[in-house]
Amino acid sequence: MSIPVIPQFINLTKRHCLLLGENQEAITKGEILIKAGANLYVISKHKQLWPKELAEQVNWLPYPFKADYLKNIWLVISALEDRTFNAKIFADCEKRQIFLNVVDQPEYCSFIWPAVVNKPPFIIAISTGGKGPALAGWLRRKLEKELPDNFYELTNWFAKWRKISTKQIPKLQERGKFWRNLLDGGLLEIYLSGNIKKADDIINCALHPEQKHKKKPEINKNVHL
Repeated sequence: MSIPVIPQFINLTKRHCLLLGENQEAITKGEILIKAGANLYVISKHKQLWPKELAEQVNWLPYPFKADYLKNIWLVISALEDRTFNAKIFADCEKRQIFLNVVDQPEYCSFIWPAVVNKPPFIIAISTGGKGPALAGWLRRKLEKELPDNFYELTNWFAKWRKISTKQIPKLQERGKFWRNLLDGGLLEIYLSGNIKKADDIINCALHPEQKHKKKPEINKNVHL
């Protein structure tokens, strides 16, 4: 049975996080936390296994783990395989209402670390609820190959029109319906095919339907990338 979870994105900037371990899983997750702006504390038996550049950016706590280390911690990750220890730290975190992720031991997780597709500024998180992390990783790799690379330009373009539409359509529900109709009609496919002017014209005509004298651009649903 998979773990019932709610997908959310959290801001860890300047928040204290604790990581235990020195294997590749620990190092990868540590790098991600540092890039996210977390104030990272690490407990490791073998500090020398961490890349020097990364090791200089973390706060090292003396081994072994002590429950007092959890003071002011927001989030904990254990990359250790010791189930007895992980059961103990799970109990410690539950007592203090601290979120914990244990690599490949979902029974001791209060949050799931997803597979992530990172196409800035898009971030897509994928999870099987702890049932098959390898499957989530497979889907991540597949999406990374298939998704276009110009998402950054797309997001800036969309943000421009979103700002304009907010002024034209102040009610949230109406604005949501407006964008759903355009997006479901193939607007992004037209943009991603390179016909940005046509995409602009479609939005502009939808925002100003009273301009009857201008021919409404047609959306071709057969556009392929």
